[in-house]
Amino acid sequence: MSGTRLAPRINPAVLLLAASVVTGGAGYAVQILVARVLGPEAYAPFAFYWSALYIVVGALGGVQQEVTRAASATDTRAPVEASGRGHARVTVFTLAIAALVFVVLAATGPVWAPLVFGPETSYLAWPLIVGAVSYVLVAGLSGALYGVRWWYALVALIAIDGVLRLIGVLLALAFAPSLSTLAWAVAAPFPLAVVILFPFILKRVKPTLDAGYPQLGRNVARTVVAAAATSALISGFPALLAATSTSVPASVLGSLTFALTLTRAPIVIPLLALQSYLIVHFGSAESSLIRRVLRLEGLVVGAALVLGGLAALLGPATLAFIRHDFVVGPGMFFVIVASSGLVAAMSISGPAALARSAHTAYTLGWVVASVVTLGVLLLPLDFDPRVSLALLAGPLAGCVVHLVGLRAPRRSLPS
Repeated sequence: MSGTRLAPRINPAVLLLAASVVTGGAGYAVQILVARVLGPEAYAPFAFYWSALYIVVGALGGVQQEVTRAASATDTRAPVEASGRGHARVTVFTLAIAALVFVVLAATGPVWAPLVFGPETSYLAWPLIVGAVSYVLVAGLSGALYGVRWWYALVALIAIDGVLRLIGVLLALAFAPSLSTLAWAVAAPFPLAVVILFPFILKRVKPTLDAGYPQLGRNVARTVVAAAATSALISGFPALLAATSTSVPASVLGSLTFALTLTRAPIVIPLLALQSYLIVHFGSAESSLIRRVLRLEGLVVGAALVLGGLAALLGPATLAFIRHDFVVGPGMFFVIVASSGLVAAMSISGPAALARSAHTAYTLGWVVASVVTLGVLLLPLDFDPRVSLALLAGPLAGCVVHLVGLRAPRRSLPS
């Protein structure tokens, strides 16, 4: 299979954005349907489970980013019959990580499940574990597909996951609208997507990676730390908010979480969906990398400010239309969307750092953003100003770290 046969006639970024629109739209529908059926108070624990699952899944997204970098760094546009000495195979590497994730989560589950979900709902640990382990396989498969630039297969993988999740949640709401069935409906598409597509993809794409298992393991450790910080900042923000706002009524937390889910996604999710594509894209832009990054970040932040104004005007009425007891003010809507622009900007500078193999700069930016966010949430301020400052300060600090790292001479950047 040659590189030309892998290349689509449509721009790959357009294909990937289209797939993310399908998946994002399905996720939107899931959130709206569950919120409308359950209401603010009952929606809060579902949103907390969703947040906890995607903290783990987001962290494991670091596997995809490293596999993408390692696969695209080798000449893998044609099937590889035999890997070079000391070079890892993507299937073996991914399965090893999946097994490690299962052992760690299952062995420690009795400890963390009651703390994370509470004693009465600690059973949610198993759908989370199944979803997390299966996502490692999705991440390895996606990274390999990015590396060989097989965009059509990637689009199918991304879209199938989102569509299956919407179907599962619809069935759960129709026949057994409990927290347990909804949790399994959210987690099940990860293994199902692999089962559906893996046999077809495995026959055609067998890439080697650009390093041996020990080096890849070290790189993955850093990208997973950065991805964990990313997911804590984005998907995990509701969980951080709930943990630092125990005196705030569940209806208030549920309303704000729902507003975050609805308004952040159009800006952040497309950039997150393009992370691995941007790594490949920036890898060929060494001489003009900083200029490209700043231009893209400026466009994204500018669009976020405009959308923030629209959200302030339309957001409260939209929430009331979905269900009257969801209440969030216009000022908070503006802050949520404006801060999403900063997170999206980090989702541009981060892949640029990885494209230069600057793993430490990449990781440090996301870690700083998450630490600043959590630190602000712990300040003794009123709820609205505390949340607003946390949403803005964290990603702004992370952007600064990434840009400083990108401006450093390449030789001085730790790999």
